[in-house]
Amino acid sequence: MLTPTRSYGDPEVLTVNTIATPAPGPGEVLVKVAASGVNNGELRLRQGRVRLLTGRRFPKGVGGDFAGTVAALGGSVTGVETGDAVWGLLPRKVLLRTQTATAADYVIAPAAGISRMPRGLTFAEAAALPIAGQTTMIAVSETTHVRPGENVLVRGATGAVGLAALQLAVAAGGQVTALVGRTGQDLAHDLGARHVLRHRDTPLARLGKFEVIIDTVGTDMLALRRHLDKNGRMAAVTVEPPLRGSLAVALSHVHGSRRIRFSAPDPDTAVLTRLAGEVEAGHLKPVIGETYPLERVADAHRDAENGTGAAGKRIIVLTDDADTVPVRR
Repeated sequence: MLTPTRSYGDPEVLTVNTIATPAPGPGEVLVKVAASGVNNGELRLRQGRVRLLTGRRFPKGVGGDFAGTVAALGGSVTGVETGDAVWGLLPRKVLLRTQTATAADYVIAPAAGISRMPRGLTFAEAAALPIAGQTTMIAVSETTHVRPGENVLVRGATGAVGLAALQLAVAAGGQVTALVGRTGQDLAHDLGARHVLRHRDTPLARLGKFEVIIDTVGTDMLALRRHLDKNGRMAAVTVEPPLRGSLAVALSHVHGSRRIRFSAPDPDTAVLTRLAGEVEAGHLKPVIGETYPLERVADAHRDAENGTGAAGKRIIVLTDDADTVPVRR
């Protein structure tokens, strides 16, 4: 079974259908999916906001990251074996064109985009982290190089990406200010934020100066950039709307030293392995807002769009053992 969309539109365009189980090719792995994350990128895909890239060929699958068990290996695959508990994510070029994705019983994933799951996590918890965790680890450690004692603003700090960015910035020694939505103020404090501000009560113009800004919202980036100290660094993990946001990133490279860098890397086994190390060291823990069976995937998308429910990642559960910690061999 899989969940494709047969047209662009509201969550109701999502349907559950049955197709043949695919076979992995060279360099690919077939994974029996236990849990799949719901991400902002797939919401935009389903809505048709990136249709110039995705085209009009339907059906299209949804879901970008996952946790599950290796079911079969294609040729030339090393590093994992059948039966291993793994996590991973699909490359953007696959997500833009694929007819199947991770909200399905099985998914074909490039071997370069998976690694063994961190010890101690359930499948559902692991599915909350590949996209959010890899994106923010690169943003914190490579794009902005957060250093101990620096003032760091995380905008959108109670979404899945923002929660990961908050935790990893704290682990790097940053003094984090979390800009949050309607919920999650207490959670942001509990995860180590020094200051927590509600965006509805805090216009951008009232923010102070920061050495580092990690923006998970993507709007008004040039206005936000004014709150960087001289030689400050800003990472944008999304741009909204895409054309205007991309222009803001480009303009920041022309005028002044406070540059905005787009940070949305493709899957990388080495990065996922480093991310597993951060989890096992206690620097990053998954935060799940709510779980849904596959049949309620439309509800998961609707709740994600409306921002309803608890802070954290929405997870599609596909197997009965999604809430168990797999035994490592």
